[in-house]
Amino acid sequence: MKAGADLPPVEYLQTRRTARLAHLGHRDASRSLWMCLHGYRQLAPWFLRHFRGLDDGTRRMVAPEALNRFYVGDPDGRHGIETRVGATWMTREARESEIDDYAHYLSVALKAQGRKERPLVALGFSQGAHTVSRWVLRERIAPRIVILWGEGLPHDVDEDALTTLDTCWVLVRGEADRSREPRREERDHARLTAAEAHWHVRTHPGGHRIAGGLLEKLAEEFSV
Repeated sequence: MKAGADLPPVEYLQTRRTARLAHLGHRDASRSLWMCLHGYRQLAPWFLRHFRGLDDGTRRMVAPEALNRFYVGDPDGRHGIETRVGATWMTREARESEIDDYAHYLSVALKAQGRKERPLVALGFSQGAHTVSRWVLRERIAPRIVILWGEGLPHDVDEDALTTLDTCWVLVRGEADRSREPRREERDHARLTAAEAHWHVRTHPGGHRIAGGLLEKLAEEFSV
């Protein structure tokens, strides 16, 4: 249907939804708690495999799965057990409701882990980087570090929250990542600098993917 078509009015209501969380490490692990947000078309259990190198008994890694699943690939025809399934945090359709819903969901998921006194790491890969940014800024979550892997800050970042949030931002980029956009990276640098935030850039030689070796180096560097 063409944009601007004469469509009927819509209304919104809230309804119950069951979420899925993948996890590694004991719930009472004392060193740190990692909230790991996957990218577009990924599922939480598969995504969390990249974090097995951090599972040494001292950390708890949790990957909440986005609430919107879909069949990946050719949309025509029937879908069976051989058809891959992915998930997305949001689309442009009803975007404000989607953002509100996942921000609330992630806060509930965090609370369910029991914060205790351990440091929190919030990591988002690709689409998950925008998701984790909006979450920590809207909900005023203050992780020890926020890791934005393969993507940067969303265009609609809350500038006031960015200025007041006491956290360290780590931007991770693959040197062979073809999705990189230098102007967007420069924009992020300018925003973080203007907000007087603590921020760092780290790179790896690969493409648009999680590099396990760098994950372990970051954990050691930031003592998480």
